[in-house]
Amino acid sequence: MAFTPKQERFIVEYVANANATRAAIAAGYSERSAHATGSDLLKLPEVMAEIERRKKAIETRVLGKYEVTRERIVAELAKLGFSNMADFTAFDDEGNPVLDFTDVDRDKLAAVKEITSEVYTEGRGEDAQRVKRTKFSLYDKRAALMDLAKLEGHVVDRQQLTGANGGPIQTVNAHVVASAELSPETRAKLREALESMNDAE
Repeated sequence: MAFTPKQERFIVEYVANANATRAAIAAGYSERSAHATGSDLLKLPEVMAEIERRKKAIETRVLGKYEVTRERIVAELAKLGFSNMADFTAFDDEGNPVLDFTDVDRDKLAAVKEITSEVYTEGRGEDAQRVKRTKFSLYDKRAALMDLAKLEGHVVDRQQLTGANGGPIQTVNAHVVASAELSPETRAKLREALESMNDAE
């Protein structure tokens, strides 16, 4: 379908910022009625269909360009989580650790958060020496490992906002029973169960 120039601009702006009022103003509609105009335009099936089509095209291009897949996310997190300073360190003749990037490849560099160098002069006159200090750090291993564990299902967040398969959380109406109504044997079992729960905590 052919859109008017204003509708076309509205679609472009809305895809960019998802704000109907701002998109309407940018498209040249009256600022006074921009809110209502934007809302009306979003109610047009052909406009919404075009917006969704363009969003999907952008998403496809971005995901295709960066190959955003579950496997790649896992691989990238693994690079951070299983990184090791030993991969970037060697030892001099006196046993002092020094940075060594000799065998560092692209995968290992993915875990590097920061490398900065500072050059300064230490001492004066004939004793002056040029010193280079390098600061080096890796990304947070623990955070990466936790994200990886959650992604792989090894860790489950305690807070549950939905029930099974994304449905509502099941609720059960509890029947309150006075302890006097329970038999001595049942009370003993209940007490034992509660004590074991407290010990587990």
